[in-house]
Amino acid sequence: METFIENLGIPYSNSIAASAFLAPHLWRYNWLYGFKPDILPQNGKGSPDDYVGSVNTDYIFADIRYKYNNAENMAVYWGDYYVLNKLTDNIIVFKRMDDTYAQQRNEICRLTDLPRYLEYLKNTGYTVFISAKDEATRSLTPEIMDQLKEIGVQSDLQGKTRYSYLAVCQGGKSLYEALEPDRLTYGGNLPNGTPYTLESAGFSSGNISSINIGGKEYSVNNRGLNIVVADTQTGEIIDSVCFDTYLGIMGVRNWNF
Repeated sequence: METFIENLGIPYSNSIAASAFLAPHLWRYNWLYGFKPDILPQNGKGSPDDYVGSVNTDYIFADIRYKYNNAENMAVYWGDYYVLNKLTDNIIVFKRMDDTYAQQRNEICRLTDLPRYLEYLKNTGYTVFISAKDEATRSLTPEIMDQLKEIGVQSDLQGKTRYSYLAVCQGGKSLYEALEPDRLTYGGNLPNGTPYTLESAGFSSGNISSINIGGKEYSVNNRGLNIVVADTQTGEIIDSVCFDTYLGIMGVRNWNF
């Protein structure tokens, strides 16, 4: 715990709201506040009056070893936090969005260059869904593969002509990944419970891409790597784009989402 907190590098001048058992580990911080489950909304209901003991701090440190902890409700209530980091099943840390983060979320939807786009996907508050269609490997360079690895991709896609490929990356780590000549399908849930289903088929195995989140289709369904970016905490869809990694690395969007 001590090493995890220290490695976050949060300046001691920042304000923090913390679970009772975590407070002793955060004693160096100038502005340290506690919060209790009984002042948070129950079953998704409540009003601002339920938060009389809470403060809209720079960070929220939640002890997630105990089911009664409702720190996620607190972050949702304030409405401007994202997941900064997580220590297995012990601690989750929320960070309040600053102007830089908000600006980044706006800029990502304007990028059409894959290397620059992948730089933005390093943000640990994102869940990234990838689904290949037709042929998606010809234009991938070792440099691009290195960038993909930084967001959590582990497979080497180079040379896998017309393979099907699916990936779910969260916080720079791979939650699921598959690379096969045959059609692929996969399903799961975001941390807030929102379900998703994915499908990928290369040219010879069906030629399709699907990224369905919360019952709605978001994949551009074009040739190449179809990517959908979601806010891990809220499930909000940040972007939907396809990079034609067969003939180039330029992105095309379907703004209907």
